[in-house]
Amino acid sequence: MTGTPHSAQHQPGRHACGGWQRSRSGGASGRCHDPISRNLDGPVVRSSRFIGWLESRFEKIFWRFRLIGILPVLMTALSSLATFILGTRETFYALEVMLQSSGTEQKVLARVLGGFIGGVDLYLIGIALLIFSYGTYELLISAIDPARNEESKGFKGVLEVASLDDLKKKLVKVLVIALVVFAFKAMLALPLSDGMSLLYYCISLLLLSLSSFLVGRLGS
Repeated sequence: MTGTPHSAQHQPGRHACGGWQRSRSGGASGRCHDPISRNLDGPVVRSSRFIGWLESRFEKIFWRFRLIGILPVLMTALSSLATFILGTRETFYALEVMLQSSGTEQKVLARVLGGFIGGVDLYLIGIALLIFSYGTYELLISAIDPARNEESKGFKGVLEVASLDDLKKKLVKVLVIALVVFAFKAMLALPLSDGMSLLYYCISLLLLSLSSFLVGRLGS
C-alpha cells in the first residue's frame, strides 16, 4: 500500500529534525537551523561580548587601583626625612651642651651621651621608615629600575626587599635595635642610689644583651 500524499516522508522540504529545511551551507553535516533559535543567538553573543568587555575594563581599573599605595610610600618617606632632621638636631644639641659645659659632671655627661644616643635612635627609626617606604613601593607598585641598572649592579643594601616576609624581618631588626638604643638612653638617667637600683640596672643590661642576641639569631 503506497503512502498518501499527506505523509511527512513525501512532503518536499520536510525532514525528521523538526520539519524545517536543511541549510544548504551545512553541507554533509546536515544540520537543521531553526529560524527562532537563530534569531536568539544574536542577543546572547552580544551579551557575552559585553560582559567580557566589562570584565576587562574593570580588571584594568582595579589593577591600577594599587597605585593608591603611593600615599603610604610618600608619607613614610617624609616621616623618615623628619626623623633624620630631628636626629641631627638632637646631635647638635648634645654637641652644644658639651661645648658650653666647663666641667665633667655626671649630669653633663648623661645629657651629652643621651643626646648622642637619642640622635642614633631617631636615625634608626628613620631607616625603618625608609625601608617600609621602599618596600611598599616595590611590593605594590613597581620595581625601582635605577636600583637594578649597571651602576648599582651587585649592591645588596637594606632597602632591597624581595617579599613581604623580607620586609617584615628587616623592619623587626631595625625597630628592635632602636628600642635597645632607647632603653640604653633611659638607663643613663637611672640614678644608682642604692642596691635595688643597681640590681635594676643589671637586669636592664641583661635584657638588652638578650635582645641583641635574639636579633642576631633572627638574622641568621
